Amino acid sequence: GSASISYSHDDYATFSTAKTLDMTLKQKKLDAGLGWFRTRAWKIVDTANRPFRASAFEVEWETSEE
Repeated sequence: GSASISYSHDDYATFSTAKTLDMTLKQKKLDAGLGWFRTRAWKIVDTANRPFRASAFEVEWETSEE
């Protein structure tokens, strides 16, 4: 299965176009330019017909001079 991840900057009123994660991989990685933000709400939708539980959502980022 896969999971779709999108985000909102306006208190859940609208969400970004979803990015897809392959949930069959042992280590999931989302390579995407996520832009500038101070706070963000996340929506994760799992497409597999099975229970889904997440215990953490870890984010690593790199700063750029652009």
